[in-house]
Amino acid sequence: MLEHPGVVPVLMRGQQGGRLYYVMRYVEGTRFDKAIHDWHESCRSVRDFRQTKVQLQFRGLLQRFVAVCQTVAYAHSKGVIHRDLKPNNIILGRFGETIVLDWGLARRKSSQTDAASPDSPRPPDAADDKLTRTAAKLGTQAYMAPEQLDGKATDERTDVFLLGATLYHLLTGRAPFAGSEGTGSGLRRRRQARPIRELKPWIPPALQAICSKAMAEQPQARYATAEDLAADVNRWLADEPVAAYREPLGQRVARWLRRHRTLAGVAAVVLLVVVPLTIGVSLLVAAKNQELAQSNRDLESALAREQEQRQQAEQAPQVAEQRRVEAERAADRARSVIELVASDEAFDQFSRKKELTPDEKRLLEALVPYYEEYARQSGSGQAEQVRQAHAYFRLGRVLQLLGR
Repeated sequence: MLEHPGVVPVLMRGQQGGRLYYVMRYVEGTRFDKAIHDWHESCRSVRDFRQTKVQLQFRGLLQRFVAVCQTVAYAHSKGVIHRDLKPNNIILGRFGETIVLDWGLARRKSSQTDAASPDSPRPPDAADDKLTRTAAKLGTQAYMAPEQLDGKATDERTDVFLLGATLYHLLTGRAPFAGSEGTGSGLRRRRQARPIRELKPWIPPALQAICSKAMAEQPQARYATAEDLAADVNRWLADEPVAAYREPLGQRVARWLRRHRTLAGVAAVVLLVVVPLTIGVSLLVAAKNQELAQSNRDLESALAREQEQRQQAEQAPQVAEQRRVEAERAADRARSVIELVASDEAFDQFSRKKELTPDEKRLLEALVPYYEEYARQSGSGQAEQVRQAHAYFRLGRVLQLLGR
């Protein structure tokens, strides 16, 4: 006996007037097919499907479907196959109950024990198979699995097909093989379930793939168990990739963004703020580097002029005094330029660099003899001593930057 919240218990059974009967607990609620119909009445377009209320109702129906799968999985664990699953055999209670009805066609799974035991509560499988072939159809044609139509043996994957057909009804609002009539292979050739997204374009491709896998023509291509089917639907409800469908890159990126909203927001800030700011700083640094290069050229010119003037002073003693005055003036101007270019800020900028450029090294090499010469100039006054100390300090920084 099946004891599960999703199975109506049998209270009594017996025989009267040559007829078998059983009594079950009265179940109050809404039939699953009625709930599906009401939902499709409220969802007739993509715009309707995107509404929050419609989405919540749709997810609620899928959760009910998962509960049916779990009930059927429990029955399978007890060796029982339903064989007539469909939306109007499912009742939705007011307080969240999901109950599977109509176990009249259920049978125990094929086994030697069942076939050999005279005390088996059901006829042996051979008798079941004979009844499937010769009597009225066991099941409902609009939902039947191919092996049921052919009168072949049924197992858990037959119920998986019926669950897939029930899911098809949930997604489209109609039975997969509605209007199909006849028997055997002729009916199998004629009946063809229309693609779900052809009927309802707004249904997600992943759910269509789940349904198609459950309703595969060959039992081996279906989900192995009802639990596997329920797990794939649950993965979709949890916004995770499903086993039956390989998503395009765009959908995977969209899912990643939904699941990592904070990180995505940070990335957006980086793209919109940090990157432009970095570009702006780079442009500013480039402009400052150009200014520094021009200052270096000016310094080199000043140093060259000073050297030329000193040579002229040495070669013309008669105008030494005049040249000396001019040289001192030029030196003052050069020192002004040097003090402007070789400032603490410039030295700090050089020290922060991992490696100096060739132009910068040449500039620093040119400063060495200048500060050496400047430092050798002595005087008795306090101002001269301060200048000499300053020159030694600057010479030390230049030599440090050059790695000496």
